[in-house]
This record gives sequence, C-alpha cells and structure tokens, in this order.
Amino acid sequence: MRASKRNYKKEYKKFQSSPEMIKYRTRLNKENRDRGTYGNGDGMDVSHKGKTTVLEKQSVNRGRMGEGGRKRKVSVKKKRAKQGMIIKKTPRYNLGGLMQDEQMLINQGMVESVDPENDPKKEKKQRFERLKNFFNRKKQDEVQPMKPIKSKTVEEMPDSYPRGERELKEQNLSLASADMAKYLIDPETGSFRTESDPVAKQYIEGDLFQSVGVPDADSTNTAWSAATVSKLASAFDPTFEGSANHGEYIRKAFQNESGIGYTAQPIEDKTQFRVGDILFEGRSDSDGNPLGPQTYKEFEKDAKGKGKYADGLYGSHTDIIVDVVRRGDETYYLVQGGNIGNKMRLQEYTAAELAAKYQGRLTQ
Repeated sequence: MRASKRNYKKEYKKFQSSPEMIKYRTRLNKENRDRGTYGNGDGMDVSHKGKTTVLEKQSVNRGRMGEGGRKRKVSVKKKRAKQGMIIKKTPRYNLGGLMQDEQMLINQGMVESVDPENDPKKEKKQRFERLKNFFNRKKQDEVQPMKPIKSKTVEEMPDSYPRGERELKEQNLSLASADMAKYLIDPETGSFRTESDPVAKQYIEGDLFQSVGVPDADSTNTAWSAATVSKLASAFDPTFEGSANHGEYIRKAFQNESGIGYTAQPIEDKTQFRVGDILFEGRSDSDGNPLGPQTYKEFEKDAKGKGKYADGLYGSHTDIIVDVVRRGDETYYLVQGGNIGNKMRLQEYTAAELAAKYQGRLTQ
C-alpha cells in the first residue's frame, strides 16, 4: 500500500513537470493576466470548465490538480481531532434560537481550516464577517410580537353592550333560522315546501303573519318575504320593529339618527358582511317597470321624504345573513328570505356576489 502511494506521487510529480503541463499552466496564467486578476491577492485561478475557462478558488483548483497532492475528503470530526479540539455531538433541539443545522454551520465556520496560500489574518477576518452577517440575518428574520392596539371603539363601548352579546345574538338568529326550516323544508326529501303546502301554509299564516300584525293574510295571496326577514331579525335583535312591507324597516334604518340598532349602509367592494345584516334591493313588475327605488341613492332620497314613492309604501325586497361558511380560501354567506318562487330562499353567496346583487344593507 505504501509502495503504491510512493509510485503514485513519483508519477504525478513527473507529470507536473512535463513540458505539456508547464505549457498548460503558462497558458492559463497568461489568461489570468489578460483578465487583470493575476497577482491581485483574490485567491483565484483560471481553470478549465468544459470548453471554456472560468475563475476558481486556488484551494479548489490546486487541490484537484495536485499542487499539494490529490486532496482527500476528511470528515469534520477528523479535522477537529487533528486540531486538538473536543468533539461534541450537537443536541437535536433549539440552541438559543438556532436550530441544529445552523449550529453545525457555525461550528464548521469556526474551525474551518486556513488555506496556506492565503493570509491567516485575512481568513480570520472573513470568517468573522460571515458569522456577523449570519446573526444579522437571524435578527432581521425574527418576528416581533404585536403591540396591543388601543381602540377607541372598544374603550367608548357603553356598559349596556358587554362583550359576548354579539355572539349571543348570532346564536339566537341561527336557532330561529333552523326552527323556520323545520316548517318550510320537507325533512324527508330535503326540498322546499311551497306556500300552498299545508304545513308551510299553517306556519306562514299562524306564525309569520301574526308576528307582523296581519293575522287575516293568506299565504298564497299575500307576500310573506318581509314577515320572514322580520321574524329572523327580531330573533337577532328583540328591539327590531318588523313589518309585512320591506320598505317600512328600510326607511327606519335610514332615518335612525341614534345609531343604536339597524342603520343603512351602501354595499361596496370591501364591505365586511356580518351575520345579522339585512340586505335590500329594488323590485320591478313582470314587465320590468320599477315598483320602488332601484339604487342606494334612491332609497336614501325616499327616506328623506323625497321622490315619487315618499308618500306611500313601495315595492322592494330584503334577505338576512344567517351564517358564514369558510371553504378553502373562499368565504360564503348563507342568506335566508321568503317567497321567491313561492318558497323560502336559503342560498350561499360570496362577498362579490352580494355586492353585485344588493344595493345596500341594514347592519349594526
């Protein structure tokens, strides 16, 4: 084994001093001079890579070509043992904010061998700069804890509206929605009952119409959508004044100067919808003729006593958001209402679809 190593070194030394190898190195050194990088202390050699030449670290190039003999891979443990360092296993847990791989990187950087071709002081300075940059990056990547935001809305909230009351309102609305579905949806088939169905008819006339003060109304001849929304809105807010006509509580919300209870707001692209919001829109007859205000500004104008519908009731429609469902990256709002197609409405919409369909909302 030793004889084979001596023979290898002898043959390799002979190869290095051959005319072909001297000519090869001379050509590369000339190109290094032509580049203006020869002797500038950057520690780089011109080396062949395929059919081209590139700048490469002297330690890599000369180790491969044999200035110090063929370089053999040495493990980190052997390097440390050779330098008289104590070998320790890095624990598999977080060390002062550094994970195991990062700690190994620092250990290797601290015991990295110095290339004899380079200045030891310069190499030490480079290692220090690398470690300094490493810790600076760690500091920049640290997530600073958020400072509590002082909200005037919370601080000025009256004692009559304690925290948790909103959740209770939403729960009551959800229960009222489920109770209504028992009468207006067939539990066996899952289909919506028509207003002429005996079960639905009895509920509409004996419960919904009774709650808005029209006990003699007939489910097949009188619109019951406003009574539906009134029933659900009263479960959410017991102070809500229901009506058999949508326009009555729409006007009251526009005229609400106290701000307590429902108030009217336009729907915009960035509107944050909430459970309990009453959504309103204009209505037209079968020929497309408007039966009341069609835009938010027209609804607002009517509430001020202006416009052609200000002297009486007008046609409109409302629905109420009873739940919010999250599927993947999309949020869906469950909207409930009455007698669209002689059946209860229970449909899901995205925020964009709500903004395209309705002119405004009553919210609190």
